[in-house]
Amino acid sequence: MDDGPTKTLSIASRLEKLRAHQKAWSELKWTEETWVSVVLSRHWELYAGVWSAGRANHRGMGFMQLPSRLRDIPMRQWDITDIGFLIRDFTLDPSQNLLVLIEMPTPDPHGDFPPCRIHLRTMDTGLPHPLAHSPLLLHKPYLFDSAWRYIIQVTDVHLGVMFRCPEGEEGTEHELVVWNWRSGEIKMTRPGIEMESFAFLTDKLIMISMLTFRQDLPTIVCLKPVLCITDFTRYSSSYRGDAGRHSCELGLPELIPGVFPSNMLIRADPGPSYSPDEACEVPFHVGSQNRIFVVTFTASSRRVHAPVTLFIPLQTLLDKYEAGGTEIEWEQWGPAGTRILGSLRTSPNWVCYVYGSKFVHR
Repeated sequence: MDDGPTKTLSIASRLEKLRAHQKAWSELKWTEETWVSVVLSRHWELYAGVWSAGRANHRGMGFMQLPSRLRDIPMRQWDITDIGFLIRDFTLDPSQNLLVLIEMPTPDPHGDFPPCRIHLRTMDTGLPHPLAHSPLLLHKPYLFDSAWRYIIQVTDVHLGVMFRCPEGEEGTEHELVVWNWRSGEIKMTRPGIEMESFAFLTDKLIMISMLTFRQDLPTIVCLKPVLCITDFTRYSSSYRGDAGRHSCELGLPELIPGVFPSNMLIRADPGPSYSPDEACEVPFHVGSQNRIFVVTFTASSRRVHAPVTLFIPLQTLLDKYEAGGTEIEWEQWGPAGTRILGSLRTSPNWVCYVYGSKFVHR
């Protein structure tokens, strides 16, 4: 835990609250129980203690700040009734009052789709964010249309969006783009059908989960799960020739021939730069170094579909990246620095199951 921005609590009072908070978590005892009605929505987010969900008309949103007596956080609920367009997906960062919204793509009269429209708004009002040079970012992957899906992450001034093309569509690739959302400058653009998901490690490093091809035998080609850590601030427009010098690939356990990985997801909340808004005056919060990354995928054969869940402390990843080397096999880093649970099945939809170093499974 890191100290919060509160200026009214003494060190002794802060420590007392921290110990009570840790005891409540270890014993799973809460001080109050409140039932609230939640609108079921296709699009929702739970980040840094704020729940948000889209409304049925796809133009409005509801928000709820989850309360905490031990951290002096009151419950607060509010709505944005009409954002001004149809919402396809979104994420948020309460510490910056930032709401990132992807507009539902709509074809023109000729059936062509314009660039993807990414709006930068405030969480409390839905108005354009005052820190953004332009409240609208535009990007158009090749063959972009309304069937594409998105993974959205924010850390401080950086916004990452992975544009995921529909499965089975020929000629398309996923694309990962990182902006400085305040200036509008693109810091990295990386296409690749092998990419599955991503997460920010630090304000400069990003980790991408990938399924790469490997040749086991002359007639057998398999998919190999790997984690690629790269410095996105050193990318250039010709990333394929430049980025390799600033990247490190960590191999995961190899699967036997006939078993294929799929649906490889990275989860880690909050982002590396997260710090509560000073107006909240919380006594403490999750430290930026006290985070785990949960990597999940499915190992499938003709008869079996087995879940794999991998827990990786942040420091393990940073140590391997800083040690140098472009390709590191699983045996060189995994057994001593991670933990695998092969029977733990996480939900593909309810994915907000990690916060700091805590992991919740039902």
